[in-house]
Amino acid sequence: MYFLKRDHVPGSLNYHPQGYPVDCENQYVGAIEDHANGIPFTQAWPKVFHVSPFNSRKGYYSMIATDPLSPRNNGKPIVDVTIKLSTSEGHDKLVARLHHEGPAIDPFSMTTCHKARFIGSWGWVGFATAPRILLQARALYFYRQLHVWFRPEPSKGTIARNANSIESQLEKVFRRFLRHLVEKATIPLEVSYIASGIAHDTERMLSHKATDDKRSIERLEFKVLTPAFYSRFVYYAHDVEAFFSEMNENCTIWLSNPRVLPALALRKTFPPPLSITNPWEFLAFKCIQHLRRRPDPIERPLTSNAVPRTRQAAVDIRNFRPSFMDAYVLTHEDPATKAAYKECVLKLFLADRIAFGYVSVLEAQRFVALAWFAWMLASPPWRGSC
Repeated sequence: MYFLKRDHVPGSLNYHPQGYPVDCENQYVGAIEDHANGIPFTQAWPKVFHVSPFNSRKGYYSMIATDPLSPRNNGKPIVDVTIKLSTSEGHDKLVARLHHEGPAIDPFSMTTCHKARFIGSWGWVGFATAPRILLQARALYFYRQLHVWFRPEPSKGTIARNANSIESQLEKVFRRFLRHLVEKATIPLEVSYIASGIAHDTERMLSHKATDDKRSIERLEFKVLTPAFYSRFVYYAHDVEAFFSEMNENCTIWLSNPRVLPALALRKTFPPPLSITNPWEFLAFKCIQHLRRRPDPIERPLTSNAVPRTRQAAVDIRNFRPSFMDAYVLTHEDPATKAAYKECVLKLFLADRIAFGYVSVLEAQRFVALAWFAWMLASPPWRGSC
């Protein structure tokens, strides 16, 4: 069996076990015998990911490979893999072949000189690839006027990219917030929470009513498809709106039983006004409350020439209350978590206003401002006039 791993440019992964059919024992045994005799292995899979944004996501990939450890190789591994990109009509657009040249190299028997020579002969390829990709992309977009096919969000079977520092911190808070919602659910409920972008297993959460009545438990699988969900969730003033919007419109989460969401998150009362004794903390959460706005939707036109959907601006009447996530943090979390939460949220909101939505740009602006302030203190302009 082959395992095909695909790395996407944004960092997400797809694994495809490429095996033989196991429906019939005779077919399976016959396939293994054919494979052992050196007959090439063939498999195809749909194109549901991005390799080039200038190609549509229609079509499929196919792979033809031989077993490098086949008995017919007489103990000498032979690598011969061919991957083809075909259109939905079956026309081949791209053919890539990987095959060996010369005998196999055992890295454990290589000397330091051999390793340095090998890295020197092939290491430059990776550094030369990125500028070449940018140069060709510029030619295709500006001179050839090719349409850009926008990147889709990860699907349910995709292994998402790793979460950044802000998303990792917000995931910890969201996990406890979701557990709090499940425990307070109005129906017997069991939730299987699957995080994204971090090394955590599935967590099983039970409501208080589920422990009393185990016969009529509603079950919900809550799967986060991309860690971008955690940074998007804090923008919403109401968690029910966040769940439905991120599931239906932006596709950053997948829910197995959405009809139980009202019992999970719908409430009859809004969070109370801010009541904080610490003035700095009060000021920080007031700024969060003032800067909060609904996140921009993830647009999904097929190509760059498609017209995005126009949305009518709506007035948010909930800006006089903190969000339910803010209220939970203020009520149930310790001071260290409160400080980390407000720092992450303020960075996201300020980056949207003054740094084009990039926290890295905001950090660079902060560094330049601090450096300028330090320089002004070290050599004030008024010193020369005295």
